[in-house]
Amino acid sequence: MSNPANSKRFDLPCMILAGGQSRRFGSNKAFAQFRGARLIDSLLERIEDQTAGPIAINAPSGAGLGDLNLPLVADLLSGSLGPLAGIHAALNWAEQAGYAAVLTSPVDTPLLPKNYVERLVETGAPAIAKCDDRLHFLHGLWPTHLREKLALAVENGLRSARDWATESQAVVCEFHYQAGLDPFFNVNTPEDLQTLENG
Repeated sequence: MSNPANSKRFDLPCMILAGGQSRRFGSNKAFAQFRGARLIDSLLERIEDQTAGPIAINAPSGAGLGDLNLPLVADLLSGSLGPLAGIHAALNWAEQAGYAAVLTSPVDTPLLPKNYVERLVETGAPAIAKCDDRLHFLHGLWPTHLREKLALAVENGLRSARDWATESQAVVCEFHYQAGLDPFFNVNTPEDLQTLENG
């Protein structure tokens, strides 16, 4: 799927955050069809064009994603903590693989910018994405040494990705609208998916 000839690729690991329950969507968003492909396949193509590092999916083993032949990394922190548990799992996975930083991106953002990785690397970790006036706290580049700090913060009651960005002193990396859409537009409902289809 990747096309490295058209883009600069970096040796960085990436974790796709796909552990949510998709309540508002009504079914697993990873499998939703977008422009002839599943959301997760659309995102994977964007990521594979930008990183030569390993890619894994933060999801439980029974998520039905085995056909992708990518590691499925379950949350290590218990208690249904949402995306912060996914970021923690990403930090642990990348650290064990010997990397100093890890990229994260939610599965429901198929329009990921083609310069996503390059811009985050230029900004330096920790960094989160911003498009115009909206911050995207789950799109980020995180140093793996923050693993224990995140675990401790969660143990002390931290639950907000926004608060984690502040706690970790993440720098904001600026992006811009593409073809009239926020490239980090996330699909929460079938209506959101239709908005992207019509964009």
